[in-house]
Amino acid sequence: MMSFGRKQTMRPGMKVLLFLVLLSLVMWTGSHAMLANVAREGREHRGHGVEVRRTKMEKEVDEETVPPQASYQPWLNRKKYSLKDAGPAHSIEEKDIGLVTFVGNDKYVDGALVLGYSAGKTAGCGVGKWCRTGVLATQKISEDNLQRMAKVFDDVVMVNKSLSHTVAKTPWGSTFDKFYLWALTRYKAIIFYDADMVITASSTSVLRSVKLPSDHHWLAALGSSKGGYFATGTMVLRPNTTVLTDLLRFYDAVRTNKTDKWGFRGPNARDGLVMRYFIAGRVVPLKSLPAHHLSGSWKPWYNSHGDQSEVKDLAKFLKDHPKEDKPATRAWWEAYEALHKERFADDPDEVAAWDKKWGTEISPKTHVWMLRSTKWEYTQEIGGWQ
Repeated sequence: MMSFGRKQTMRPGMKVLLFLVLLSLVMWTGSHAMLANVAREGREHRGHGVEVRRTKMEKEVDEETVPPQASYQPWLNRKKYSLKDAGPAHSIEEKDIGLVTFVGNDKYVDGALVLGYSAGKTAGCGVGKWCRTGVLATQKISEDNLQRMAKVFDDVVMVNKSLSHTVAKTPWGSTFDKFYLWALTRYKAIIFYDADMVITASSTSVLRSVKLPSDHHWLAALGSSKGGYFATGTMVLRPNTTVLTDLLRFYDAVRTNKTDKWGFRGPNARDGLVMRYFIAGRVVPLKSLPAHHLSGSWKPWYNSHGDQSEVKDLAKFLKDHPKEDKPATRAWWEAYEALHKERFADDPDEVAAWDKKWGTEISPKTHVWMLRSTKWEYTQEIGGWQ
């Protein structure tokens, strides 16, 4: 079973018993064995005074917490929830809050950096303040980018065992690791933003507009509890290991059933689809969103002169967003270049990395280095986005 707390000294007999249990778990290869996760911190290192946390995700195959496929129908047939049946709702205390994002690969690191930076500048987050900034990152993120994020975020938490392999046919496999937001129990509540967002004002307004029932399965998001739809790009949730276990049990039950009618196994499978069915109406609508959301396949940090597949979408993007997204794009680039000048331009590690990669012809004092550690990386003069 999942456990938390300090390490205790074991008697010799208990060590032998533990060894036998672990050995049996390794040998057990049943098809419905499901990953559950424990927010237990493992190895760590520090980058410029910022702790980079490696969250150890441990395998759990206890039959009490992993349902057999026969339990598929009860999950399908459960009721929709309503606020009127949920009991009294309460405000969330502005203390021990995490303003958190998720990054599944190096392609979105530039976006995450701006989100973390704007959270510190406009939302008032930071160590010792009402909220801390955090990023949940997968093992696909390069060490170089992890160090960069450690210079911006208060907490960098690694997913050591990804769920992306559980659905092989979808390009959004890494988004399933967002389930682990409920494992981040160091925060009493999380304000989650997608990595392609720029925060424009303090997020206290988001918290103050939200009242949630005592049941931690409830969350707040943009959308409607009446229709069951909500957007997972911005959410207020309360980390809880019981909710995490329930969510993983639900996901495992439906994804392993060959009669899946919800699309959890197909090419359109993604985190939002699973979350909306799991939450089943336990959503309080958000009333405010102090952020720009740069939605769509094209992102401001992509190279419009490059050859990546997203460039083909640029013309359509500009046609569909002739005016309304220009302020958002400007806000993103202004934030990124301010971050670059403040945290990276004079950093010795950055200067050394630039010299190794690009030589002495260009410098972080005059250029920015985008999409680092990807096959699309490029440099651009500061101000060259205009």
